[in-house]
Amino acid sequence: MSLQELCLKNIAESVAQMPPVMQDMVIQDSTEHIKKEAKIDARKEVTLEVREVALSLAKKEICDILPYIVPEIMQDIINSITRRNIRQNYYEKYPHIDMKIVTTAIQTAEYAVNAMEERYVHSAFNEIQSSDSDDESIDHQEYY
Repeated sequence: MSLQELCLKNIAESVAQMPPVMQDMVIQDSTEHIKKEAKIDARKEVTLEVREVALSLAKKEICDILPYIVPEIMQDIINSITRRNIRQNYYEKYPHIDMKIVTTAIQTAEYAVNAMEERYVHSAFNEIQSSDSDDESIDHQEYY
């Protein structure tokens, strides 16, 4: 007989030797205590499962969204640098996406543009300037 079985046997014998009113009190109190413990354990278990599912869904959402909006934001940043345009408000553009995800996408795009070699940004700037100057010369030629 294991120690656990021996303890349970001793408790059962002790309760059996009590007067009936005491037996009912012990059984009722024990039952209530066991129910409370079971509820607490169940809540902890459900809470952990819900957190795991929520985290999994959040990761999936981030992984689904970032690859699409980061390049767009990078292009917007480069355009704002090269053309001196005002950057778009991506919180207004993507109100259906959680603000933290949009913030992460903006920061990722900013870090990526800052990490780019300057020649890429300057190349984009030079392309824009040359296309603008070509457009201006065409416009001026039309008026003469």
